[in-house]
Amino acid sequence: MAAPYRVFLIDDEPWVLKGLSALLRWEDEGFVIDGQYTNALTALEDILRLRPDAVITDITMPRIDGLELIERARGAGYEGCFVILTGYDEFAYAQKAIEQQTFSYLLKPIDRSEVRAVMCKLRHELDDRLLRAIAAEPDGDNAALLRRLLGRESGQFYVLTVQGEWEPSLVGAERLLRVRAGKMRSTYLLASETLPERLKERWEAPLANTQSHLGLSEPFCDLAAFARMLRHSETAACDAFLNNGAHVYGYRRADKSFVNRIVSMMRSANDPSVWVMVLHELRKHASMADIALLLSEASARSAANEGDSAAIDSYEIEDISMLFSSLDEVVAYMEGLLDKDDAGKPSSGQTVIADICAWIDENYGRPIRLRMLSRRFHISETYICELFRKHKNQTLTNYVLSARMERAASLLRASKVSLPDVAEAVGYLDYGYFGRVFKRYHGISPDAFRRAN
Repeated sequence: MAAPYRVFLIDDEPWVLKGLSALLRWEDEGFVIDGQYTNALTALEDILRLRPDAVITDITMPRIDGLELIERARGAGYEGCFVILTGYDEFAYAQKAIEQQTFSYLLKPIDRSEVRAVMCKLRHELDDRLLRAIAAEPDGDNAALLRRLLGRESGQFYVLTVQGEWEPSLVGAERLLRVRAGKMRSTYLLASETLPERLKERWEAPLANTQSHLGLSEPFCDLAAFARMLRHSETAACDAFLNNGAHVYGYRRADKSFVNRIVSMMRSANDPSVWVMVLHELRKHASMADIALLLSEASARSAANEGDSAAIDSYEIEDISMLFSSLDEVVAYMEGLLDKDDAGKPSSGQTVIADICAWIDENYGRPIRLRMLSRRFHISETYICELFRKHKNQTLTNYVLSARMERAASLLRASKVSLPDVAEAVGYLDYGYFGRVFKRYHGISPDAFRRAN
């Protein structure tokens, strides 16, 4: 049995508290009532001291009302979920409360089925927050958090990332958790003694006529490995970019011997037929981890040819699908890096780079791919990267990252927009990846950044 979430109840009418506490079997819904208050100021003190997971509060109360309580708690850094109790004649207040990042509301007279529905949604939201915290803080005490969620410690587990709307058949597997990890992306924690190859076989056929694809981690027994296996399942799902006809992908580490063989082929970059063979080999054998290594190697070789160490670009797997729309584009880009000419170079690079930067600064929330920039500004993809190194002393990837992370920081400082909405606003549909990138750039997680600001 998973450990319940702690909830406070606040209403200046004792009979309302008594009725609400008796309305549900709270532990069956995943909650325990950890405090009941008729005095809102006392409740506020305990909210800030004890940090419950959720608070259900009336609006109309003496001394301070529910909206002021919420505002003070938020101002003091409390990030739990608020649910407000309101009558029909107070609904305008409820709308104002929702603007203050209140999770939901309950209309009086209170109906059992409505309370149960709100608490079910709240439980899912709190589960999502815990999993996002685990993904964003991979070095934290993940096992303790998961034990709280699951109420169990042992077994054989998998993490499954689903890109698309398909719901996996769980014959032979128990679904322990499901969390929305991004737009059209869900993550599952499964318990199963089934071998990974059998699970992949079971899911492949039903996916044949869909646009969905899955990434499956290796099996693991220690819940402390969850964050690492989550990363592995996300990496596996990225292999769909290779478009090799499969729908279910297992995690594959970079194959250095394969990468070295492709690098040897690329040393003959002046022979056009080599790139046809490179594309064929990559489509047949590569994982996205291999592609990331190859792009970094091509960047390093290009920089060495120019004697420019600042030109070296390193790639994360998620960067690839953000910069390129297909494997053909990746190979064409590497060919351009290693076989440069002056075609597609306008006379005034400084003017062009200013125009590109201005466009990126206005469109950071959109997918920004090299080929799209190339077509928009009528210059080659490799020359775009060359302009950023020459005039901005950084890579295109880093420039886009900086624009997105600075805007994300502004949104977190100045608004109560949810973290998933912040991620989407700056161009990230994978919330876990956004959290990792934000922490790498700012040195602090998005949640902690918001609390500090």
